[in-house]
Amino acid sequence: MSPSTSRFILSGAVIGLTRVTYSIGKHMTLELGPFDVFPKTSLPDYESLQYLEAAVLACMVLAIGWLVVWWGQVRWTAMRIILTAASLIWATIPAVGAAIFFDQHYWPESRVYIAAICWASCWIGSTALIWRSPEERHTIHLSRTVPCPQCGFDLQGRRDTQCPECGRKYCLGDFASASRSAA
Repeated sequence: MSPSTSRFILSGAVIGLTRVTYSIGKHMTLELGPFDVFPKTSLPDYESLQYLEAAVLACMVLAIGWLVVWWGQVRWTAMRIILTAASLIWATIPAVGAAIFFDQHYWPESRVYIAAICWASCWIGSTALIWRSPEERHTIHLSRTVPCPQCGFDLQGRRDTQCPECGRKYCLGDFASASRSAA
């Protein structure tokens, strides 16, 4: 399995762990009630604060897990660090918009949950844009050389069908038979 495939699988696991964290956090805040110290009348939407606490916890798990999984793949520069930190805040804007919209139409848990999903989607999307390497988009990385079947000269990147070292003309079948005999 390639490192990229492993990272994509781990990314899916981080997203699943985020959902589990939200469920556990919601259950804990509703059962343990950290906001129970305040009178219910002093807070405008008592249950929403408990759901919000669970959502913030889940988003923190997502952000930390996402950074851990992809840390080694990114060429970190000062600008990428600043943009990544800013994207944590930027992703909050559409999440707040979603919470306001759902506040008018649905119950408290739904609006906080949808806002958390909106935040996570915006943050993951923005990191994909920030962390991509523009210089790597236009280069093709071949994992191995293409040796001449006769003399072994590296033919990678050549457009003609003649080896400049030994002068032998070759075709694709020559490479297939050379790779079978080497195996």
